[in-house]
Amino acid sequence: MAHRYACLALLLPTLAIAQPQLPGMYPQDTITRVCPGDSSIHVLTYQGWEAYQTFDDLWDGPRDTSVCIDLAHVEGSYVQSYINTDQVDASRPVFVRWLSDSASALPLTPNDEFALDASTYAPNGFDDTNTCPGGFCTGVQAAVRIPHWSGEGTDLRWYQSAYNGNSWLSTPLHLCIPTEHFPQNDLAEVIYSLKSATGNPGENLQLYSPELTDLGANGNLALLTQDLFAQYQTGPSSYELNPYFFFGFNFLAMYPDTTYPEINNIRYLELSPSPNTPDSQQVTLTLSPEIGLNFQPYTDLRGGLVVGSDTLRHSINVINNGADLCLTYMWIDLVIGPGDQYTHQAGHVDFAGERSCMQFKPDATLEVVSGTTFYYGDDGRGMLALNAGCHVQLDANAELNMHGTMVLMAPTNATQTEDLRIVLKDGAKLTFAPGSHIINGSGFGQGMMLDILVDGGKLDLSGLSGPDRLKVRVTELPATDVAPVLVLGNPVGEALNMELAVRQNGTCNVHALDAAGRTVANATFQLVAGRNTIGLPTANWLPGTYLVELRGAEYRQVVRVVKP
Repeated sequence: MAHRYACLALLLPTLAIAQPQLPGMYPQDTITRVCPGDSSIHVLTYQGWEAYQTFDDLWDGPRDTSVCIDLAHVEGSYVQSYINTDQVDASRPVFVRWLSDSASALPLTPNDEFALDASTYAPNGFDDTNTCPGGFCTGVQAAVRIPHWSGEGTDLRWYQSAYNGNSWLSTPLHLCIPTEHFPQNDLAEVIYSLKSATGNPGENLQLYSPELTDLGANGNLALLTQDLFAQYQTGPSSYELNPYFFFGFNFLAMYPDTTYPEINNIRYLELSPSPNTPDSQQVTLTLSPEIGLNFQPYTDLRGGLVVGSDTLRHSINVINNGADLCLTYMWIDLVIGPGDQYTHQAGHVDFAGERSCMQFKPDATLEVVSGTTFYYGDDGRGMLALNAGCHVQLDANAELNMHGTMVLMAPTNATQTEDLRIVLKDGAKLTFAPGSHIINGSGFGQGMMLDILVDGGKLDLSGLSGPDRLKVRVTELPATDVAPVLVLGNPVGEALNMELAVRQNGTCNVHALDAAGRTVANATFQLVAGRNTIGLPTANWLPGTYLVELRGAEYRQVVRVVKP
């Protein structure tokens, strides 16, 4: 599966523009440093960088000082940058960290976006799973130092992105870093995690010099403010984000005021018809192919207020027609509110943050259009939060391919379990890929189920673990109003059990006659759409042959059974 990333910085020349840069990994940057665990050993590395492993496989965990790692290697007249797995425990990740401090932190332009890129290579590939203690086994994370909310001291905003060897618009280690309205936005930490896919000795895990690109300085970034939306209006209730002049343009949704962005201060860019109306309408925002869309922390989209109301809002439908959404902030939660919709026609959503999430509130809709596959998340990373009452609409020949974690959510004031139903019509497909998960711990009594109604579509649960499969209820509808009744065991024992699949809820009357035509049983059953199991006690039936009639509003079936 080929993923593309937002923050498309590599498409433009950058040499003519002064950029803040990390220390390089070039021959002139090499230095010798004493191994922390053995002063008699020196390692060759680069100024400002170190390579290490930890006992708990977390980048900030206790260091394994017995491991001495050369990051630079002299080979003839060349100096190469790589980790040799003979020097490390190749079954564990190796961390390459920029040794920053208050003096070496890089000032970044406020209200801007930066692309951090590094090229990598391993002869047998990297471990690109999400199975390491820190999340991804191979990837990059960076911290931006900003003022603390209290006004005293500083805080860090962490951004992260997993390794993507299939990326064709950027390097395999690529990270989008938005800055905020604070005067201080300093790049304070950069940590790469590298893990061999095989864990074999004798491999060289190559990491080429990271480069930081200022998208704003390059003219490859539009700051998406409330006022800017007017430039992209294409109709009374429609807007389209598209590049100004060239392929690969980026948009950064801006936090709209000067309050401190945090979980209690989420702010919104609002979309309304123009001119505005006193009645609620759906406003469409189309994301054009090959643009990048990112968000400053704690920034979201929603419909604006209708004329004359301080509570009633317009709904929005965000149609992704090929854009790349870059959700790299560790706690980003893109919320699709009641009545709103996200329509996936093309493009890619990068769920690289630790808890990057698209959340669909009650009466919100996730639609995957016909002929499209929406690859959601990667190896458990990337949450799809589905509130009870939201809608997942998979059109004909559309597929939702879950690689992340589906979170089933009930209202906080729920007093009974309300399951989440997805209907798979003809040609629609829902796939849970290896590494995907389902969480239902927020449901009432933690018993919320994913209720799948298969009506001509396809369902693949093979990627789920056994416990996660127990959170899914599957109902297959027959092609006709009622399928032929299936007798579960004939001759019968102490009970006559039958399976009957119907397309609609309804009542079924069951009438049993013996060979002489005498009634031996009458019963009425309430059926639900899908497969139903119904039964009659037969302990008092004499040995012989019996006719059993099943009658509903639109059908009548008769089966013959034998009581030995």
